[in-house]
Amino acid sequence: MGNTINSGESLDPSVVGAIGFVMYAALFVLVSYRLIKHQVYGARHPFTLRKSFHIILWFYVALECLSYVPMAFQGEENYTKPFYVLHLLGISCDVTAFSLVTVLWSRTILVDDRRRMNTIFPFVIVVDLAFFGYSLFVCIRLLADYPNRSLDDWAKDSPGYKNLLIAEPCALSFNALCVVLYGIRMVQKLTGLRNWRSLPRGVQIRILMQTFFTMFSCAFCYILRSIMIVLEYFSIERKNQMIETSALWWFGAIWIPTLVPSCLLLFTMRNLDKPPPAPPAPAPRAVPPGNMDEERSWGSFGRSVYGEGASFDDVVGGSSGEEEAGGTPVVVGVGGGGGLQSPLLEGAGGGAEVFEGGLGGGGRSIGQGGRSRSIEF
Repeated sequence: MGNTINSGESLDPSVVGAIGFVMYAALFVLVSYRLIKHQVYGARHPFTLRKSFHIILWFYVALECLSYVPMAFQGEENYTKPFYVLHLLGISCDVTAFSLVTVLWSRTILVDDRRRMNTIFPFVIVVDLAFFGYSLFVCIRLLADYPNRSLDDWAKDSPGYKNLLIAEPCALSFNALCVVLYGIRMVQKLTGLRNWRSLPRGVQIRILMQTFFTMFSCAFCYILRSIMIVLEYFSIERKNQMIETSALWWFGAIWIPTLVPSCLLLFTMRNLDKPPPAPPAPAPRAVPPGNMDEERSWGSFGRSVYGEGASFDDVVGGSSGEEEAGGTPVVVGVGGGGGLQSPLLEGAGGGAEVFEGGLGGGGRSIGQGGRSRSIEF
């Protein structure tokens, strides 16, 4: 490659290709399995946010895996412009997939502000399409205008590529900011629930850590890649040099910021979309005074995390044994033994569901009063 900055011990291109191909090939198999399961067993609607996330992530992993083929099997000299085009298009798909999950989280936080909630999704889609369109434009310019130049020379001289190095950190940083803000709002909602203070301190800490591990890990990865890309931009602008593909670059700019969020979000989004249930026969239900606002506020969890057809009872009572596990926990009360219990079931007669779990954590069901339902996350 051309003039580069020595940013650490360099990795042999064949090693980079082998590591990258193996990791993305493994992720491709996992994403394909999850996508097939969502399409076969999930809700019939083909383009829920959850399914769209899996579809776009599948395209990203497939493109990224193909881009490593020359370095893994043929040598660095065969890493030509078309394979770099696959990488650029894959990254735009990755950013889009991450942003869809941010939209999904926003539906939970902004349930009381329906106007803002309804404007976020169209805004994100427009921005994602614009970013993909511009990436495609840069790729076309790469293939058409610089047929006889190296990738390093093209990158150092291409205004379009430099603009891309600005646009992507902006998109990722915006995603990170939204995730952090939503995490803070979620903390406020959880700690504002009427029974939160009665939980033991250790239980509170465990719930918060399990809940926000994925959110803040994703935000950290978005910021990490943004910083690395900005460093490359300033390296090109000020020194006319590319950052060398060292271990620091591959781990800090490529593998950690893309693979870690992909795996975490894939785990979080593993719960199937539920088809709209048949209208049940009306049954009386005792709701303690003052809980109607809580039911209305948290009712969106079922629709945003468990699927468009879910209800509030699906969220606080768990899913049926046939449903796939996954999703974000909803803390709506206190149950026995340190578990969490819906306040809407208090005084309603019969048994009450008590559940444990968290975002990215295991779950189990505990029945009271002679009945038990499967509650996993």
